[in-house]
Amino acid sequence: MSIEENTYKNKTMHHLSQMGWTAFFQAQLEPVANDGVMPARVVGVSKNSFRTSDGNRESLAVLAGRLKHNADALYPVTGDWVLMTDAVISRVLVRKNALSRGASGTHNKQEAQPQKEQVIAANLDTVFIVCGLDRDFNLRRIERYLTLVYNCGLTPVILLTKADLHQDPEPFVGEVEAVAFGVPIHLVSAFDDTGLNALSPYLSLGRTTTMVGSSGAGKSTLVNRLYGSPI
Repeated sequence: MSIEENTYKNKTMHHLSQMGWTAFFQAQLEPVANDGVMPARVVGVSKNSFRTSDGNRESLAVLAGRLKHNADALYPVTGDWVLMTDAVISRVLVRKNALSRGASGTHNKQEAQPQKEQVIAANLDTVFIVCGLDRDFNLRRIERYLTLVYNCGLTPVILLTKADLHQDPEPFVGEVEAVAFGVPIHLVSAFDDTGLNALSPYLSLGRTTTMVGSSGAGKSTLVNRLYGSPI
């Protein structure tokens, strides 16, 4: 390998590590590293098209035909690491974990999940459970999301959005603590920056977080605010 090729490879792996690439995925790449495939992460899914990133740039990809017709093959979801040749996904790497509807006691057993389960996202470090402090506030719903996250073997963090609607939102934290013992709870507001700095550790380089919550809970507004877009 030339100096230029080695430099390019090191830069590529550095970009990938900033997106969450670890030794777990590197071990799956090494046996086929000389086959001309390149690793990338799925950052968006739209029907049969996949938006992928190598940490430096994003591109659209399609699924190889043999994966489409293989019932046992993993189908790419957001968060998956895949191997690509040009713009074709040839393989989905084994997942570290997955958030899926209908999961029940499937920690570390993603490849054995029944077909009825719908995988929502993969390879996560944290799941934000988002609940607004307005008519969206519902303790039973929070409990259901907690059950989903725990059944998938994932780590929940509860975000109580729209904290700016209340002069004293702390009592809501006490109510949630009663049903979510030991789970981090953060009061946040996308409009006055309340609590946003406290989310930084979950969003640092190399970490992957997703959000779940009902429509209107403030997920999109919060994402835009964290991304730096105007509200």
